[in-house]
Amino acid sequence: MQRPLTVALLGLTQANEPLREAFSQAGLALESSTGGAGAAAAVIDLAASDREELIALARQCYGPLVGILPAGASAQIADGLDGFVRAPYAAADLPPLLRALARARRDRDEMLRQTQDLAALLDVTRTFAASGDTDRLLFEVVEKLAGRLTVERCSLVLVDAQRGTGWVVAASDDAMVRELRIDLSAYPEIREVLQTRKPLVIDDARRHPLLDPVREAVDKQGISAVAVVPMVSEGDVVGVLFLRAMARSAFSPREVGFLSIVANATAVALRNAQLVGRVQSERSQEVAARVAAEREVHQLRRYEEFFSHVSDGMAVLDEDGRVLTLNPAGCRTLGVAMEQARGLPWTELVAPQSAMNAALVWRELQRGARVLSADVEVQTRDGRRLVLSVSAGTLRSQHGRAILSFRDVTEARAMEAELRKTKDFLERLIDATVDGIVAADLRGRILLWNKGAERVTGFSAAEVVGKMSVTEVYPPGQAREIMERLRGGRAGDAQIRVLRAEVIARSGEIIPVHLSAALLTEADKETATVGVFSDLRDRLRVEAELQKAQAKLALAEKAKVASELAGAAAHELNQPLTSILGFSELLFRRSENDGPGREELEQILHEAERMALIVRRIGKIARYETMEYVGNRRIVDLERSSEPPPPTGPIVIKG
Repeated sequence: MQRPLTVALLGLTQANEPLREAFSQAGLALESSTGGAGAAAAVIDLAASDREELIALARQCYGPLVGILPAGASAQIADGLDGFVRAPYAAADLPPLLRALARARRDRDEMLRQTQDLAALLDVTRTFAASGDTDRLLFEVVEKLAGRLTVERCSLVLVDAQRGTGWVVAASDDAMVRELRIDLSAYPEIREVLQTRKPLVIDDARRHPLLDPVREAVDKQGISAVAVVPMVSEGDVVGVLFLRAMARSAFSPREVGFLSIVANATAVALRNAQLVGRVQSERSQEVAARVAAEREVHQLRRYEEFFSHVSDGMAVLDEDGRVLTLNPAGCRTLGVAMEQARGLPWTELVAPQSAMNAALVWRELQRGARVLSADVEVQTRDGRRLVLSVSAGTLRSQHGRAILSFRDVTEARAMEAELRKTKDFLERLIDATVDGIVAADLRGRILLWNKGAERVTGFSAAEVVGKMSVTEVYPPGQAREIMERLRGGRAGDAQIRVLRAEVIARSGEIIPVHLSAALLTEADKETATVGVFSDLRDRLRVEAELQKAQAKLALAEKAKVASELAGAAAHELNQPLTSILGFSELLFRRSENDGPGREELEQILHEAERMALIVRRIGKIARYETMEYVGNRRIVDLERSSEPPPPTGPIVIKG
C-alpha cells in the first residue's frame, strides 16, 4: 500500500489555517517542522511577508512546490513554483494538484534512475567487451557496482557448492584480491542463495536471524545491510555478487534487479572468457605438441640406452599413464617382456589385484607431485607377490610425461617388519615388567623409564626421559658409586648382580630397592648404562612383622616352659615339704614351752610354711615376668608371674 503524500505548510497565514483540516480530510499527511523527514511536497502561503526566503528554503528541501496566491494578487509572484491556486479555492484545488505533481515527480525520478541504471549497465557491458584481462575486468565490475550503489564492499565469489568452498576472485576495496579461498560454512547468506537460487536482501544485518551464527563477525565489521545475488550460467549457480554496506540500511527492488542483470552478464562474460582461453590454449598446444613429439622420441631412445644398464626397474609413461619404455631390469622384476609392456597402462603392468595401488602412484603424478620412495604392494603377472619401492616424478615435457624407478624390497621389508614386531614386543615386555627399568647415556641423561619405574617412584616417563639425570633418581653420591663399581669389574663383565640401594620418589620418600646394573658396550666402546630395581618396602615390612611374631613366639615358648617347669617343681617339692611341715609341727607340739630347741623348731616351721607359699606360687605361674638380679641378671618374678591373668584378652608376656 502506497504511503499518503506528506505536505509541509510553509508561512501559512491565519486566513488559510482551515487548510490543515481540509488536507487531513483529503488524506494528506501534514509535516509541521520545516525540512522535516518524510515531507515530499511543500505548500507556501504567498501572502507571507518572508515568502522569498520560504521559497529558497523549500527548493532545497522539498518538491514539488505549490503556492497559495492571495485574492487579487498577480500570478507573477508564483514564478519559479511548480504550480499555484487561488486562496478562495485552495481547499478544493490543492489536494488533487499536489497528488498530480507528486506522481509526475516520481515518474521523472524513476525515469532518471532507470536512465542511470542503463548507463551503468552499458558501462559494465563496455568493460566486458573492452578488457582482455579477466582479473582486471572483474575488479572493474565490482568497483563500478560499489560506486553505483554506494556500498563499502562489493565482491565477486565463485563457488563449489558440493565441496562447500568459494573463491573471492575480485573485491572492490582491494585490487590485489585473487583466488582468495573461503569456507562457505562461515557465510550463511551465500549458502541461502545457493539453496534458493534467488537474490537475498538483508536490510538489518544486526538483527536478522540468518546471520546469528556469524553475529560476532557482523558486529565487529559494522555491517548494516547485505545483498547477495546469484550468478547463473547454463542453469547452474556458479557464483554470487556479494555486497556489504556499513552506512545504508536497505537495497531497493530496482537495485536488486539491476544487480541481477549485472550478475548474469558477468556469468556469461566469464563463460565466454573461459571458452576463448580454452580454444587459444588448445591451438597453442597442438602446435607445441608436434614439435615436442619429435624431441621426445629422440629423448626416449636416449633413455632406453641409458636405462638398459641400470639395475633398478625404470619406466617412462606418457600423459595417459601408458608405458613408452621399460628397461630390462624392470621387465625381469615385473615378469613381462618389453613388447608386452609397451603401450600398456602403468596399472596393467601388475596383476588386477594390485591395480589400485599402482593407480595411487599415477594419481600423485597427475597432481604434479613427486613420489619419493613409496612402497607399493603388487602381484606380478606371473603370480609373485612383491613389495616395490617406487620413486617417480614428471619429466620436463609439455605432455607431462613421467619417469618411474622401482626395485624389489620384499625381503628387506619383511625383515624390517620382523624387527619392528620384535621391537614392539620388547617394549611391551619392558613396560609389563613389575620391576623398574632405567637406562641412561654416559652423561647420565635418562633414555628409558618403564611403567615399573613409574609405579615405584611416581615419576612419569614424560617427566624423566631426556629431562632428568640418574643423579636425581638416586641419593647423593650413589650414582657415582654404582658407576665406579661397574667400571671396576672384569672386562666384558661390567655388571652388578644384586646391590642394596635406594631411589628417591617424586614425593621425596627414600625407597629401599634391590638393584642390578650393567654397563652396555658396542664395539668395545661404552655407550649406556641400564639398571633394574625392585621395591623392597613391602618385603622389609613383612620381614619386620615376621621378626615381631618370632619374638612373641619365643616369649610364648619361654612362658610355656616356665609354666610346665613350675608345675613339675611344685609337684615334686610338695611331697617332701609336706613331710617337713608335718614332722616339724609334731616336734614343736611335743617340746616344752621353755624347753631347749623349741625356738629353733618354731623358726624351721616358719621357714617351711614360707617355702610352701613359694611352692604354691610356683604352681600358679601363668605368665613369664622377670626382674633384675645380682650381676645384671634377670630371674623369674614369682609374685607377678603367679598373679591371675587379666579378665579379658590374651596372656601378656613381658621381658
